Amino acid sequence: MCLFSQADCWVVIGMMHSVVESGADESPGKSAVRASASTDVAILVIGRDDRSRGELGDFLAGHGYRVLEACDRAAMVSVLQDRSVDMIILNDPSVYDGLGLCRELAVGGKAPIVMLADCEDAMDRIIALEVGADEVLARPFNARELLARVRSLLRRAGPVAAEVRPRVLDFAGWRLHEETRVLRSPAGHTMQLAASEYALLRVFLTSPSTIVDAGVVSAALGIDFESCQANFRTSVCRLRRKLGKDRSGSDLLRTVHGRGYVLEGSHASPV
Repeated sequence: MCLFSQADCWVVIGMMHSVVESGADESPGKSAVRASASTDVAILVIGRDDRSRGELGDFLAGHGYRVLEACDRAAMVSVLQDRSVDMIILNDPSVYDGLGLCRELAVGGKAPIVMLADCEDAMDRIIALEVGADEVLARPFNARELLARVRSLLRRAGPVAAEVRPRVLDFAGWRLHEETRVLRSPAGHTMQLAASEYALLRVFLTSPSTIVDAGVVSAALGIDFESCQANFRTSVCRLRRKLGKDRSGSDLLRTVHGRGYVLEGSHASPV
């Protein structure tokens, strides 16, 4: 059964065809962009039913949002540990099944929460709003109304969300949290970078496939060339030890003899 009203189901089905053709990840419970987003706004959709969660994700992706999915609390926690989202939609038939998650999310974050549930009774909607939901819509709902409410909430929360969103960069299987200078390896191990190591890594990431020497770092960071040159090799060695080898067994931070260093796979993508 489509979770949208009957008239809107045909609109959603048409969007689903265009999204599926884009090759989006359909793995349940994993965070994935369902379509090429025309905005940086990320919406997390939480729901146990794969089909209804997918329909909702496809609908939102069809309107330009980056959609992440979680099938349960564990998957939700995994997503929110890795990235910041601008909105959370709880898509669960029973309003009472979603109240615990709603309360937890309202206490722990600033993203607005929309609850979609079979709640014809006004008291159910009141309880959901009191525990932390910003909007409550009864299923089946009108897709245009949902979209309008999503846009309205994002307009009100937008400046705050933009202010607090941490920037995360992915490269060669690694993930760099810029706000905390925490680096996570492909195996899931985390390490704290010193300020100098972080600054050096940022230079490599902003100069993908480019040979970096002391002169490049000096110009990028706006520091004196002589002092930069004196510490450059030491900083590179420390960063190289932390990055280790790539899958082929070669140093991820490779020496180009007589010229400088190159970070393999340094085409970083924001998350």
